[in-house]
Amino acid sequence: MSLQELFSVLKDINTKISKYREAYIRNKYVVKESIVAPIIRSLGWDPSSPDKVLPMYKCLLFGLTVHLDYALIINNKVKAGIIVKELDSDLDIPTGNGTKVKPNTLEAVIVTNGIEWHIYRLFKGRNKDKVSIVKRFKILISDTFSDTLRVIDDLLSIMEPNLLVEKNIFIKEYLEKQYIELEKCIPLDRYDRDKHGMPRYIILLDKRIYSKTWRGYLIQIARLLYRKGFITREMLPIRVPHGRTYIISETPRHLNGKKFRAPVMIDRKVYVESFGNSWGIVRRIKYLVQRSKLKLRDVKVCL
Repeated sequence: MSLQELFSVLKDINTKISKYREAYIRNKYVVKESIVAPIIRSLGWDPSSPDKVLPMYKCLLFGLTVHLDYALIINNKVKAGIIVKELDSDLDIPTGNGTKVKPNTLEAVIVTNGIEWHIYRLFKGRNKDKVSIVKRFKILISDTFSDTLRVIDDLLSIMEPNLLVEKNIFIKEYLEKQYIELEKCIPLDRYDRDKHGMPRYIILLDKRIYSKTWRGYLIQIARLLYRKGFITREMLPIRVPHGRTYIISETPRHLNGKKFRAPVMIDRKVYVESFGNSWGIVRRIKYLVQRSKLKLRDVKVCL
């Protein structure tokens, strides 16, 4: 398996789903060739290699004859199968009224419509075989690094515990590097207002924050840190370092009693002073991150 290939395939598929959605809804073979085949190929299961993958493999699922779009082979035995459906289709596993699954080496069936993947495990019984769904996930990648990591973890778990991929301990570090390079992001501790200009967005705690002004970034970042518990009421008021004005306070007044010039309530009776020039606000944002015990390098400024 190539992690780089899998990452690229997921990015490409997300673009295709937006562009060709109607075609995927109408035709399962387009889903099969454009989405499912690239994914299983990047997981190390090349559909063109009959020693690894058998297309349109006939099996018996509890008395119902079913053609698996892909049968996956390990040690010369069919261990898992994939059933592909049109986009937006339900993902119930097709079964009949019988009691057995054949071949008896079949341990898992994955049913997918391209976006959603359901994994069913098949359990052998003395008189009757059983089926149970063990995982559901989607391969759509949102804007966050953690979501991409989750999707790849889900895909790598398709064949666990007996079938597929030994996870690479460098997956997280690799993906983080890919995201930073792909999105042209720099850590907050390296950001220079004069050199880099206004960012397109900021990534904090795996969340993209958009704003056209630094005032907007300050408000959203302060609100996020407070609601996530990184800033608490016990820490208030938070004062500008070596200054007499507050950044966040339970009352919209500074140390000298003067009112905030641009107060914004970020929670019940919690206010942020959003007035200031861009250079001063950037310094306040950095200070809030540090007071929250977070590292500036973990906050990404995307240009």
